[in-house]
Amino acid sequence: MDLNLYLDPEMATAFNQILHADFVTRHGEEFTWFRAVTCPCVIDGDRTRPSPICNVCNGEGRVFLAGSSKVGIITDVRREKSLIEAGLLQPGDLKLGMSPLEGDDQMISPGDQVEISWSQGQPVESEVLTRDIELGVDRLKFPVRQVFSCLSVDSEAGTSTVYGEGVHFTVSGQLVTWINVVQPPPGTKYSIAYAANLRWDVFVPPQDRRETGDNLGQLVYLRVVQTARL
Repeated sequence: MDLNLYLDPEMATAFNQILHADFVTRHGEEFTWFRAVTCPCVIDGDRTRPSPICNVCNGEGRVFLAGSSKVGIITDVRREKSLIEAGLLQPGDLKLGMSPLEGDDQMISPGDQVEISWSQGQPVESEVLTRDIELGVDRLKFPVRQVFSCLSVDSEAGTSTVYGEGVHFTVSGQLVTWINVVQPPPGTKYSIAYAANLRWDVFVPPQDRRETGDNLGQLVYLRVVQTARL
């Protein structure tokens, strides 16, 4: 079944809000929505000029409220050729269609973020971390769903050491905590491959779609955040 048909505002058949809302509920993906508000630290009300020393937004100019659980139809953007050619979309972006029965106070806005609840997470490129003995933990770019492998190497000796989650280290969110005396020495590098719970930015104005006065449900576009916040 082509789910993009249900996101097309020019469907050939008459639109039924109840049926479409039921379709979204039964076939949609769960995700967590984080509403963004401008941090008061910004200079002259300009969100592009946040205070670089703000410990609330970490110099990003946005503060995210507590997440709310939602369901929507999520597809890729390969069919959006005109928007890709115009440079508004790029490979890897996603399209999110919402139920037409969402309340007005639940409208997703540009700058908001979502975290998609894929059960196994999404594999990301393995990261190289430096063992930080002072902080006691090492930070990954994204919240971890599952760890595939972790190892360090001794280039001169030509050897490698493999570490196991739950045996040598634990992972909570983005933080790696070492719990075994067998661990990379302080200041040395190690690599870790994992699947992540990725955050996605709402990066273009959401479309309030209507047909003959009927609300078709919001349509928003998503782009992965390169480094997630704790």
